[in-house]
Amino acid sequence: MARWKPAPVIGGAYSDDAKAWSDQDTVNWIPVVAERGGTRTPTMLRDAPGLVVISDLGTNAPIRGTHNVEGLLLAVSGNKLFKIGVDGAGTEIGTIPGVERVSMAHNQITGGNEVAIANGQSGYVYNTVTETLTQITDDGFPGAISFDFCDGYIMGIEPGRRFGFHSQLAAAGDYNTLDRYEAEGSPDKLVGQIVTHREWWLFGERTIEPYTNTGAATGTFQRASGTVIEVGAASRYAICQMDNSVFWLGGDGVVYRANGYTPVRISTHAIEQAIARCNTAQAFAFTLEDRGHKIFSLPFPDGQTWGYDAASGEWHRRQSYGLDRWRINTLTKWRGAWIAGDYSNGRIYQLDWNTSNEAGDILERRRITGVLSDSQNPVTVNGVALVFDTGNKTETNNPLIKPLAISGNLQDGYVGEGVSYQYALIGGVRPLNSVVVSSGSLPAGLSISASGLVTGVRTTSGSYAWTLGTTDAYGTPATLDDISSSLIPRVASFNGTSQYLSTPYAAPIISTGDFTVQARISFNAAGPYGVVSGRNSNIRGWAVQINSDGSIVVRMSMNTGLIDTTTNIVSAAGVIPTHVMTHVAFTRYGDVFTIWVNGVSVATKTMTGSIDEPSVANLALGTTYLATGENRLSGHMDWFALTVGKCLYTTTFTPPNSAADVGNVNAALDFNESVGSTTFADLTGRTWVNTGGVAIVEYPY
Repeated sequence: MARWKPAPVIGGAYSDDAKAWSDQDTVNWIPVVAERGGTRTPTMLRDAPGLVVISDLGTNAPIRGTHNVEGLLLAVSGNKLFKIGVDGAGTEIGTIPGVERVSMAHNQITGGNEVAIANGQSGYVYNTVTETLTQITDDGFPGAISFDFCDGYIMGIEPGRRFGFHSQLAAAGDYNTLDRYEAEGSPDKLVGQIVTHREWWLFGERTIEPYTNTGAATGTFQRASGTVIEVGAASRYAICQMDNSVFWLGGDGVVYRANGYTPVRISTHAIEQAIARCNTAQAFAFTLEDRGHKIFSLPFPDGQTWGYDAASGEWHRRQSYGLDRWRINTLTKWRGAWIAGDYSNGRIYQLDWNTSNEAGDILERRRITGVLSDSQNPVTVNGVALVFDTGNKTETNNPLIKPLAISGNLQDGYVGEGVSYQYALIGGVRPLNSVVVSSGSLPAGLSISASGLVTGVRTTSGSYAWTLGTTDAYGTPATLDDISSSLIPRVASFNGTSQYLSTPYAAPIISTGDFTVQARISFNAAGPYGVVSGRNSNIRGWAVQINSDGSIVVRMSMNTGLIDTTTNIVSAAGVIPTHVMTHVAFTRYGDVFTIWVNGVSVATKTMTGSIDEPSVANLALGTTYLATGENRLSGHMDWFALTVGKCLYTTTFTPPNSAADVGNVNAALDFNESVGSTTFADLTGRTWVNTGGVAIVEYPY
C-alpha cells in the first residue's frame, strides 16, 4: 500500500532569472526549521504578522521616520514632527522640511533628552524637557544626512559626504570644527554610519572605517587599530544592527553581515539578481526581533521587500495588497510592541502575529515551491495533503490601542447646580469623531461638546436618560447609555441683612496646622458677602468673603494681629458666578494657603506662622463678622464642612456632593430638614444659633 511521504514544499524565496531552473517564492510567510525532533514535519511556514492601525496623523503623507526616545514615540510624516501619545493620538510639534527619509538619534540631558533629526541637509533638535523644536545653527555644524549616538555624542555625516563629525558631550546643538573625520584608508565618499559595540563605523562607497573613543578633548575618535573593511555600502539607510551584529546592503549589490571586522555574504544569487534591477541608493532597511525571529528587512521603493531571518538563514518577501513592496516604511519597538509607519498615508500600525490582514486589506500569503522533476522522466503524484492551522485571527494578543469605548456616569444633581463633567473616550484610532447624543436627552440646561465634556446649569427637575455615540478615524462605533436625575434642592436661605448662623467654638479654630474649610453656595448680584468666619474682633481672626465682582478673598490676621491686604489671599474676578451653586474651599497645607472653586485652585499664597485668633468664641456662617453683621450673605447655602488638622485637597479634585461625603469633619451642616425649618442638625452634634430666622427653602428660591 502506498504511503504518504514528506514533499519538498517549504522553503525560502529563491527565484532565479532562469525561471525554468528555479522560481521559488515565499510571500508573507516565514520559513521555520524545527529546533528539536518529534515535530510533525521538520519545517513549516509561519504567518508573518499583520497590521493593526493605532494612529492616523492626518497628513496623508509618508512616515519619513520614527524613533523611540526612552518611551516617547516621535514620528515625522510629511514635513511635520509628531509625538504619539499612549492613546495613539498624534500631537504636532513642529516642521521638518523635505520629503526624504529622516534620521534620528537622542542623548540624555538633565530631566530628559535631546533628539537630533537630520533631513539630508539640515539638523534639528527636539528638547523633551522644554518641548521645543529648534534648527541647529551652530557655526561648527555642517549639516547632516544622518545621525547616530555614541558615548554621549551625537554622530553625523555632512551632506557633501566628505567627513563625519560629532557634537559636544551631551549637547546636540553644539559642534566644534576640530571634531571632524575624513576617510583615510580610501578616498571614497562616505555613505552612512552606525554605532556598534561602542565603535563608530563610517561606511564609504567601497570601504568601512571603524573609529573608537580615545577620550581626547578634541578629535575624540580615532580609527580602530588602522582597520579598514574592504566593502562599502549602497545606501545610508540600508545599514542596521541586529543579532549582536551589523547588516548592510553593500555597494556591490550583495547583502552582508559583519563577523567582527569580516563581511560575510548572506544574500543569494537570486536575491542579488533582484537587487540589481533596483535603484540601490534608495534602498533602506529595518529589523524585527520578535518571538525568536531576527529579521533584516530590505525594501526597495522601485522593487520588492526582502526579509532575511537570521534564525533560519532563509529569505522571504513581504508584500501588501495591490503593491509589489510591503507598505511599511519604518519599524520601531515601542511599549513592548513593534510600531510601523506607512509609506504613503500617515498611518501608524502595530505589527500583530494574530492579525491576518493589513488594516483591513487582504494579506495574501503565497508559496511557490521548487521544481518537481526526475531528469525529464514522468513523475506521478497520486495525492497531495497540505496541513494548515485555520481560523479568522482578528484580535491582537496585546493591543496598544484598545477597542473604542465611552465610559462615565453623570451623577444626580440639583436644579441650579453648575455641571462640568468629562466622559472618558478610551481606545480607538485617533483622531476620534464628535461625541453626540444619539437618542434621549441630557438633563435640561446641559450640553455636550465634541470631546464628551458636559457643561451647563441644571434648570428643570426630572429623570433623564440618553445614549452617547462616537466613531474613531475608521468608523468603528462606540455607544454608552446613561441616566441622571435633576433634583429639587433644599438649601438654607440668607436674606443679606439680618440672618446668619453661629456655633460656639473654642479658640484657636484653625490658627496653626493644616485645615480645610468648604461650602456650596450661591449669591445674588450685590455684595460683598461673607461665607464663613472665625473672628473675635473687627481686626483679628479670619473670614472667607465673596466680592460683588465674583472674586473670592480670604482675610486673615496672619502673625500681625491685623486683618489687612498684606495677608489677604485674593482670586481673579468672575470665578464665582451669580445664582449658581458653587463649591468653594479654603485650605492650608504646610505653609501653602489655597482657595479652590469647583475643585480648581484659583489663588494661592505661601506664608509662615499662625493666624492670630487668640480668643475666638464662635464659628459663623453667612457673615465675615457676626458681632457687627459685616457682609451678611444674600443667597443660599447647600452645605458646609470644617476639617481641622488635615488638608483634604492638594491637587485638582471633584467636589463632594454633601457634607456627609466629606469625612474627618469637626463641624458640618447639610440643610436637609423640611422646607421652612429654622433648626438645623450638625453632623458632629454641635448646636447652631440661628440669628434672624435663616430657613430651609426649596428651589426655585
